[in-house]
Amino acid sequence: MLLGNGYCRQTSSTDRLAWAEQTGCLRTQEECRARCSLRTGCTCYSYSSPAAIEDDYNGCREQGLGRCNIYGDEQAF
Repeated sequence: MLLGNGYCRQTSSTDRLAWAEQTGCLRTQEECRARCSLRTGCTCYSYSSPAAIEDDYNGCREQGLGRCNIYGDEQAF
């Protein structure tokens, strides 16, 4: 289920889920969603397009790719 844009949160804008696994640089949000569906325990994911990446520490933006993180084992709100 697509929840929306941004980070996965528990209850407030400053409360992030306990674990995130960066799954790397991907072309589309659909690819990120597919990675989540393949990960046991994944409750949600976040995807940033290349244009939205502010800190390019992993080189995704430089490659023209988006960044995907998957989160799990907790309830996402």
